[in-house]
This record gives sequence, C-alpha cells and structure tokens, in this order.
Amino acid sequence: AALTFKVQHTFDTLGDGTNGTVLAANATWFDHPTVTGKTANQDGNYAYPIAAARLNVTAYTSGAATMTLLSASY
Repeated sequence: AALTFKVQHTFDTLGDGTNGTVLAANATWFDHPTVTGKTANQDGNYAYPIAAARLNVTAYTSGAATMTLLSASY
C-alpha cells in the first residue's frame, strides 16, 4: 500500500446528534500518541477508556488499510 494513516479517538458519545450524542463529523478527535503519520503495520494501545476510535488515512496513492480493535473486559 502507498498510504499514510493515523489512529484517532474521541470521548464524545457518537450517534445521530440527539439525546446527548454527536455526529462523528462533529466529534472532537484526538490523535493517538504513537500511531500517527504511519505507513506500515503498527501496534498501539490505550491505558484509559475511550468512546470511539477511527482510522484516518491522511495520504493515499494506492492500496488498502485495515484496523482491528480489541476491547478489554473488566
């Protein structure tokens, strides 16, 4: 793949914009501290709970990107 990506997270509750939720486009997104500006396989984690995460492709020429998330259960 010829692309650059970053992982982002939000603490906002995503939804349709009603009942205390916000649309993903209107959420406040934060870059992951180490998984940003990457071009190859990466591994990262969060030490605190987040509401949602997304893979943001910031530059693209060709190829595909996949993000796999595993949620810990307490």
